[in-house]
Amino acid sequence: MATVQEDKTTSIRILSSEEQALFFIQAERNIAHVMRMLNQYFWKHKPKMLNPRSVSAADRYISYRRPRIKQQVSRPEIGVSAFVTVEQINHWRGEPQLQYYLYVLTARSGVPERKVVDQGYELEGDATISILEVEQEYIVINTKSGKMTILL
Repeated sequence: MATVQEDKTTSIRILSSEEQALFFIQAERNIAHVMRMLNQYFWKHKPKMLNPRSVSAADRYISYRRPRIKQQVSRPEIGVSAFVTVEQINHWRGEPQLQYYLYVLTARSGVPERKVVDQGYELEGDATISILEVEQEYIVINTKSGKMTILL
């Protein structure tokens, strides 16, 4: 009697040099688009907040912090790019509340998707998302709560 065992290995598709170049360009364009949206539609229209270090009426209010990219990891050879944005979404007594998003772009989807959000006040230890590992089928991140594996 013969026993048949299912092959559970996954094959990783490596993109050609041309596909990698196109993916890299697509990833950069998508990152620029996300940042343009965050700046144009969110940051630009946010109210001013009280300046905790104000010394006169002229500097009593200050703008929220501009959104920025905290981290970016691109693996064009496997068609995966991930980046973390950080933006100020609120404040309390001059203490900013920051929000982090993990965006992932794959060659399969062609569109960056928000996968994880974390937010917190700086005084409380803040929130954070750090990319630890990027693979074709998953991404490993670290948050204030610990490590997480995000399946793609």
